[in-house]
Amino acid sequence: MNGKKVIVLGMTLMFITLLSWPAYGAFNDISQNPYQEAIEEVASLGILKGYGDGSFGPSDTLSRAQAAKVAGYLLGYTEEDAQAASQGAPLFPDVYLGMGSNEWAVGWINLVAEKEVIRGYAEDGRYHPERTLEMVQWGAILMRILGHEEEDMAWPADYDQKSEELGLNYRIPYQGSDQINRGQMAQTVYSAIYRVADHEGEFLKDRIDFEDSGGDETQEPVSEPDGLVIDIEGTPGLLKAGGGEQAAVIVTVREDGLPVEGAPVYFAAEAGGSDRTSQLSQSQTQTDSQGQATITYTTLAGDDERHVEIGCTVFVSEESISKSTTIFASDSAGIVTGVVENPFDGSRVSDAEINLFDPATHTSMIVSTDEGGEYAAYVSGGEYALFYQFKIQGSPGYDGKNYSGSFYEIQEGELRYQQPLTVVEGNSYTRDSDRGILKGVLSNPGEGVAIAVYELGNKETVLADVNPDGSFLVPLDAGNYDVMIMGGALLKQGITLEKGTVLDLGNLS
Repeated sequence: MNGKKVIVLGMTLMFITLLSWPAYGAFNDISQNPYQEAIEEVASLGILKGYGDGSFGPSDTLSRAQAAKVAGYLLGYTEEDAQAASQGAPLFPDVYLGMGSNEWAVGWINLVAEKEVIRGYAEDGRYHPERTLEMVQWGAILMRILGHEEEDMAWPADYDQKSEELGLNYRIPYQGSDQINRGQMAQTVYSAIYRVADHEGEFLKDRIDFEDSGGDETQEPVSEPDGLVIDIEGTPGLLKAGGGEQAAVIVTVREDGLPVEGAPVYFAAEAGGSDRTSQLSQSQTQTDSQGQATITYTTLAGDDERHVEIGCTVFVSEESISKSTTIFASDSAGIVTGVVENPFDGSRVSDAEINLFDPATHTSMIVSTDEGGEYAAYVSGGEYALFYQFKIQGSPGYDGKNYSGSFYEIQEGELRYQQPLTVVEGNSYTRDSDRGILKGVLSNPGEGVAIAVYELGNKETVLADVNPDGSFLVPLDAGNYDVMIMGGALLKQGITLEKGTVLDLGNLS
């Protein structure tokens, strides 16, 4: 196989549960799944598919046979390649034509084994395609595909650590010996394609031509932004309490989508108002050939239940950019993850600010979205106000005016809104910002008039202040609504708003 290969879709082996019909569509069981975005994207590429009843089965486990096929796709192989490879000499004593229920995987296993991406068990040399896939096994497979496996790595500890350092376990509650499910696999595959560069600094999305499987052809992965872009990540983001734990702090610098080598990077750290820079392995370094600079932070016992903020400033030519990340030391934290999208057009927003404010202690945990519009935060149990803030200036349908209402405001081209959040210790939560926009103009508005937008079914009401010129604008979750003057007449009934769209009601009276 050379260079890029097109992944051709349309499976003929209908009994393969991992990649069974239908290929991609509106799966009926992922709307509340924390990996919904990754599932939909990976399914649209034809790498993972759903079942015949329209479900995806995000909680279903996977076999090592199924893992070989997914790995084959990520290496750029096709069904034709696998069919040809199935005729070759067996590479494992338990993988051969006529083997039984996993015979469909013979070619895929042979292809991936030839690349030394999968291996047999040391005790008997067998591959055991029927066994359930573990997280550390899948992390090692992705690591080899991306060329990050190193000599003399100890199993499984070094593989667990390397997966965390690379970010292959992003958003995944990782325990190496746990079985990985289909939803988690979708998230790791998404990270391997779009987030984690290979050993040469390239991304799989640039090396493999993934052909769309028949989903929404307008759905595109997030494009690389122009200009100077930096990303900082602390991994693992959650460490054990008690001090003495280490987190890797990885800064990635790109300019016009290409890695920047030799850029000076300066670091500082603080926790609860106390300087923690001395806990960093280095306070100054520079980026390598992949555009990355990596240091470590070692926790203190005094960091327990505190957010340690680690900031960096990067200098390229005459330009500098600062950004920060946080890590959290706790034995009982909850995790909050999500995606932030521009409600005007549905595009993902990088560098959006998410503030988890604790009204009981009057403290805030502030994180930012990465280049893919994703964020993750670790917090103690409790009641929070979750604030989103990001720029919308220049968005289609936004007229540049200021707007306000219950739990939101738009000032000088920035949108800020809040929603409540209850966190139970040890639990995971997904809170996406994926709204749409409802706007209109009220004829002859009086002073202090507000528009009430009533969501049918949920029976929740959002108030939108009316500007002196009669204009109003409100970000809302997708759904069905009635619109009325607060305490007055019904203006519109039974309207439907979709996320990432602007619904203009025009003049209302």
